[in-house]
Amino acid sequence: MLSRMSQPRRPSSRFKHDAGSTLVEVIVSVVLLTVFSSAAMVAVTSSTATSTDNRARVTASGLAVRELDLVGELIAASATGADDILNQVVVNGTVEASMQGENPDFPYLLDGEEYRVERRADAYPLVNKGAACEATGSPVTQMRQGTLVTVTVTWASQKEVTQPHVARKLFAPHRNSGTGMAPGQAVIAVKVEGKITVSGTTDRAGVQVQVVGAGTGQTQVTDSKGCAVFSVYPGSASVLYEVTVGTPGGGYTTTAGNPTPVLQVGPLTEGDWQQAPLQDYDPAASLTVKVLKINELVQQVDLEPAAGEAGDARHLPLEGGDTVKFEHVYPGTYAIIVYGADTKMVTLLPGAHEYKEVEVK
Repeated sequence: MLSRMSQPRRPSSRFKHDAGSTLVEVIVSVVLLTVFSSAAMVAVTSSTATSTDNRARVTASGLAVRELDLVGELIAASATGADDILNQVVVNGTVEASMQGENPDFPYLLDGEEYRVERRADAYPLVNKGAACEATGSPVTQMRQGTLVTVTVTWASQKEVTQPHVARKLFAPHRNSGTGMAPGQAVIAVKVEGKITVSGTTDRAGVQVQVVGAGTGQTQVTDSKGCAVFSVYPGSASVLYEVTVGTPGGGYTTTAGNPTPVLQVGPLTEGDWQQAPLQDYDPAASLTVKVLKINELVQQVDLEPAAGEAGDARHLPLEGGDTVKFEHVYPGTYAIIVYGADTKMVTLLPGAHEYKEVEVK
């Protein structure tokens, strides 16, 4: 009796099972705590980097405003102040001693971050664009010259995906600067219009126009009247300028099927003003032609404008296939001509795409 009572009790299987479950729970808890801690650390690190980048951008904004204020003071100081800075690219300029760092590429040192400030000033003709594009006499005798200043600020720790801070301001002419052109200046007025009415007008608004010549490259988009006015500086030399209208994917084309026509303007010398009109610039159409029952005698597909239509003839080789696509086609009615097949007529509407099949007999 006593011997049976003195024997130690063995833990039941229920208690052993409970002890095992507790150990598993502890291991799972440690793993989850590690995962959550890592995620929290990543979030804190990302938040810190974002906060640092935001602080740098705020400081960059302040440096841009400071630079624009300095330019404004220079322009307001004298009638020739704007001429002194026009068409100059100034990087950093004079850095005050309180902001001076040791990095020549990023000389501004503020709150432990290094910054670079780039400034560019360009002439901006304050002339009525409609008058410049459409008048028969020169309107520039009443033109005044504004100054468009662009300031770009970058910083040393800036990420590749982060955009620099860019600020622009248009400064009015000095009150004593008078009217007319600046020394060495000339004006090019580009007018873009079509034959087909779009949205109630034939003027082509929002079309990209680029002017290149004598080391100058400028790009604008046309206003609601299809006009873009450029201020160029040929000086006393006779300079020929090249004007490119539109982009390959811009959706417009000429009667010759050219989406990016080039105009030659000039030669220009200082004081000149010249219009550069582009007409019949309309929404382009496209056409896909598939040749059925093709044979070795069929080499190409011809697209010929119908009598009285403005478009040009087009010819595309089949190059071993049975399908061709005509792009940048001026709207109108055309004849599809394939050797051994009946001529098929097609009308291409502005901005539309058509698909036609032609069967060889």
